[in-house]
Amino acid sequence: MTKQTILIVEDEDVFRNFLGISLTSEGYETVEAENGMRGLEILQSGDIPVDLILLDRQMPGLNGIEVLKEVKSDAAFSHIPVVMQTAADRNEDIVEGIEAGAYYYLIKPFKAEVMLSIVKAALDDRKRHRLLQEEVSKNSSAISLMEFGSFEFKDPSSAHHLATFLALMCPNPEAVVIGLGELMMNAIEHGNLAIDYGRKTELIDAQNWESEIDRLLGVSEHKDKKVSVTVLKPDEKLEFRISDEGGGFEWQNYIDLEPDRARDLHGRGIALANKISFDSLTYEDNGATAIATVPIVSTK
Repeated sequence: MTKQTILIVEDEDVFRNFLGISLTSEGYETVEAENGMRGLEILQSGDIPVDLILLDRQMPGLNGIEVLKEVKSDAAFSHIPVVMQTAADRNEDIVEGIEAGAYYYLIKPFKAEVMLSIVKAALDDRKRHRLLQEEVSKNSSAISLMEFGSFEFKDPSSAHHLATFLALMCPNPEAVVIGLGELMMNAIEHGNLAIDYGRKTELIDAQNWESEIDRLLGVSEHKDKKVSVTVLKPDEKLEFRISDEGGGFEWQNYIDLEPDRARDLHGRGIALANKISFDSLTYEDNGATAIATVPIVSTK
């Protein structure tokens, strides 16, 4: 199996060494940069494929936010997850990083195990998104001619395939498939299976999240529950309506990534969908129905 490569951009020698040793001991390949400019040079050279960037915010010269903006503005690297590490834990500082594209945060000082958990979460999220995007890129379809569609599914595998299929209707399928995948998984786990935020945190910590979903899908209380998806084409746009059989949730708290959740191992899916996938995203039925739109002619 090819090792995943992490680019460490950190100006403090001792801390850079700590990160490198911690990551290599867990089987990751690392490449180190002592400042922001060197980090960009390594990335842009193309000599080393980078799977994740561990980026210090406060550095002399080119700081972390400036590096982040350069990375996210380049289509060749914008897909790479960035974990921002910083001693600046003010909400406004974290919000600035989130808006620039850092959806994962570490507040210094932190323990090695905390850092490794965040790195793994970011890489796992990217792996899921990449699989969806690769499936989209391998398919072409006349589905874009469809004016109306109605679908139902129960499990993550079916959600994956349906998200891929429906994304092909859109002018920017690689971006839309990420959002559809996140909304559909949310409808399964939080909607139909009633796994709340705290419970999911416990399951991820115990590495039991996927097995618990499989178990719950088979119990009598949940086995007949479905998620329905309706697709419409009103007013030069595509509208996806994704409805589960749960009691809803406080979706307003998740439509944007709040600073406190930037440090958690999950809780980014809806905010990510809202930011990169859709022209608009809102909810009805107390959160049991997501309504996402995509322009047909122009992309977001």
